[in-house]
Amino acid sequence: MPTGDFHVVVLETDQGLALTRMVVVGNEDEVTWLGQSIRMQGGDGNMGRNVQRFSPAIEKAALAIITASITYLQPDIAFGQKSGDVGYITAAGRAI
Repeated sequence: MPTGDFHVVVLETDQGLALTRMVVVGNEDEVTWLGQSIRMQGGDGNMGRNVQRFSPAIEKAALAIITASITYLQPDIAFGQKSGDVGYITAAGRAI
């Protein structure tokens, strides 16, 4: 494992999203350099996925449920920490 000032993020699936947040206060060059220095590894898997298609009626009903649930969505926990932390409706609501 390399050494340095960094955090290793290990994903439990073949897909992931990494977000960074940097404070910009007269240090634009440093922030630009930091942003360009982020490196990702992996992505050479061969996982296949079957994609389910739903009828227009099922899709309309599901969107109505998801839309109604957004009022109750708790943003602080909507993304969870690992798979299974939040339910399917919450996961769908955070994607809208």
